[in-house]
Amino acid sequence: IWNSRKTFGRLLSLSILSAIFGIAFPAIGQISAKTSKSELVRRILTFASTMEKNGKTGEAIIAYSDVIKIDPDNLFAYEQRALLLLKESKLEDAFNDYSFLIKRRPKEFGLWFNRSLVLRRMKKFREALSDLDQAERLNSTSPLVIRGKGLVLLELNELDDARRYLDKAIELDPRSSSAYVGKSVYCFKIFDTECILVN
Repeated sequence: IWNSRKTFGRLLSLSILSAIFGIAFPAIGQISAKTSKSELVRRILTFASTMEKNGKTGEAIIAYSDVIKIDPDNLFAYEQRALLLLKESKLEDAFNDYSFLIKRRPKEFGLWFNRSLVLRRMKKFREALSDLDQAERLNSTSPLVIRGKGLVLLELNELDDARRYLDKAIELDPRSSSAYVGKSVYCFKIFDTECILVN
C-alpha cells in the first residue's frame, strides 16, 4: 500500500492526551467550548494516530471520521481513514474515500494505485486495471504500479502483457517476492516447466 503520510508534528503520549481531555477520549461535546476548531482537529488527529500505533484500528477510524465531520476538507484524515478501511476489508467505504481523494488530488499516482488495490480485493479487475493505467501515466517507474499491473493482467489472463509487466517489475525491484510469485503463476498458466524452474 502506498502512503503519502508525513510526520504529523510531535505526537502527544496517551497520558498527556488523557490529561488534555480528562479521560482517554470523551465525546466531542465534552470538550471545552473554548477549544478552537484547529486545536480540536489537532487533538483528535493525535489521538487517532496513537490508537493506530496501538493497533486499535476501530477507534482510529472513528477518530478520523470525527475529524472529517469537523473539517470536511481534511484530506489527511480521509487518507488515513481510507488506509485503515482497506486494512479492515471495509472495501466499499475505502473505495468511496479513495474516490473522494482522487477528485481532490487527481495527479497523485499513489491514490490511483491504492484504489486499484481496493478494486482487486472486490474482484473488479478491469476497473483495477483502469486505475493502474492512470497511475502508470503519472509514474511509469513505480515498482508498485508496474507489479500491480502485471498481477491484474494475470488475473485477466492477458498473459503476454502480464509477463512484460512482471519482468519490468522484477527489473525495477529485484527483491519483489510478489513479482516473482506472479511470474511463477504466469509460467504455470502457459505450462512452461522450464520457466517455472528459472523463476
